[in-house]
Amino acid sequence: MIGFEIGQKFLYEGKYYIAVETLPAIDDQGNNDPDQSVWWTMKSAGGLVQLTGVSKNWDAIPDATRFFRGDILYYNGDYYVCKVQGSTGFIDITKNMPTQWNPNPYNNTPDLPGEASTWYKMEN
Repeated sequence: MIGFEIGQKFLYEGKYYIAVETLPAIDDQGNNDPDQSVWWTMKSAGGLVQLTGVSKNWDAIPDATRFFRGDILYYNGDYYVCKVQGSTGFIDITKNMPTQWNPNPYNNTPDLPGEASTWYKMEN
């Protein structure tokens, strides 16, 4: 059995990981290698996320920038890690773009309540 606290970061064989939720007791059945495709590393919007090394600043990216699980976004003084998994494994950023329902520019910034399943705010 292994476990992780939310926000816990660690290095394993040269790769960095962060727990984006508390995982108190994982029955790893002897397989505690996070490189394997096991539920606790592949869980959509949760589990352990391997950091990709990609880090971008909100102010410097164009509309439709694509973020993958493990990419980091710097926004408004905070760092967020993309935790999306699902069928696509990525999220496209919308910046200052009106929609057909709302003519005002729309941004899907990571601090919005609806983005909680996509982004995890890292402790600095």
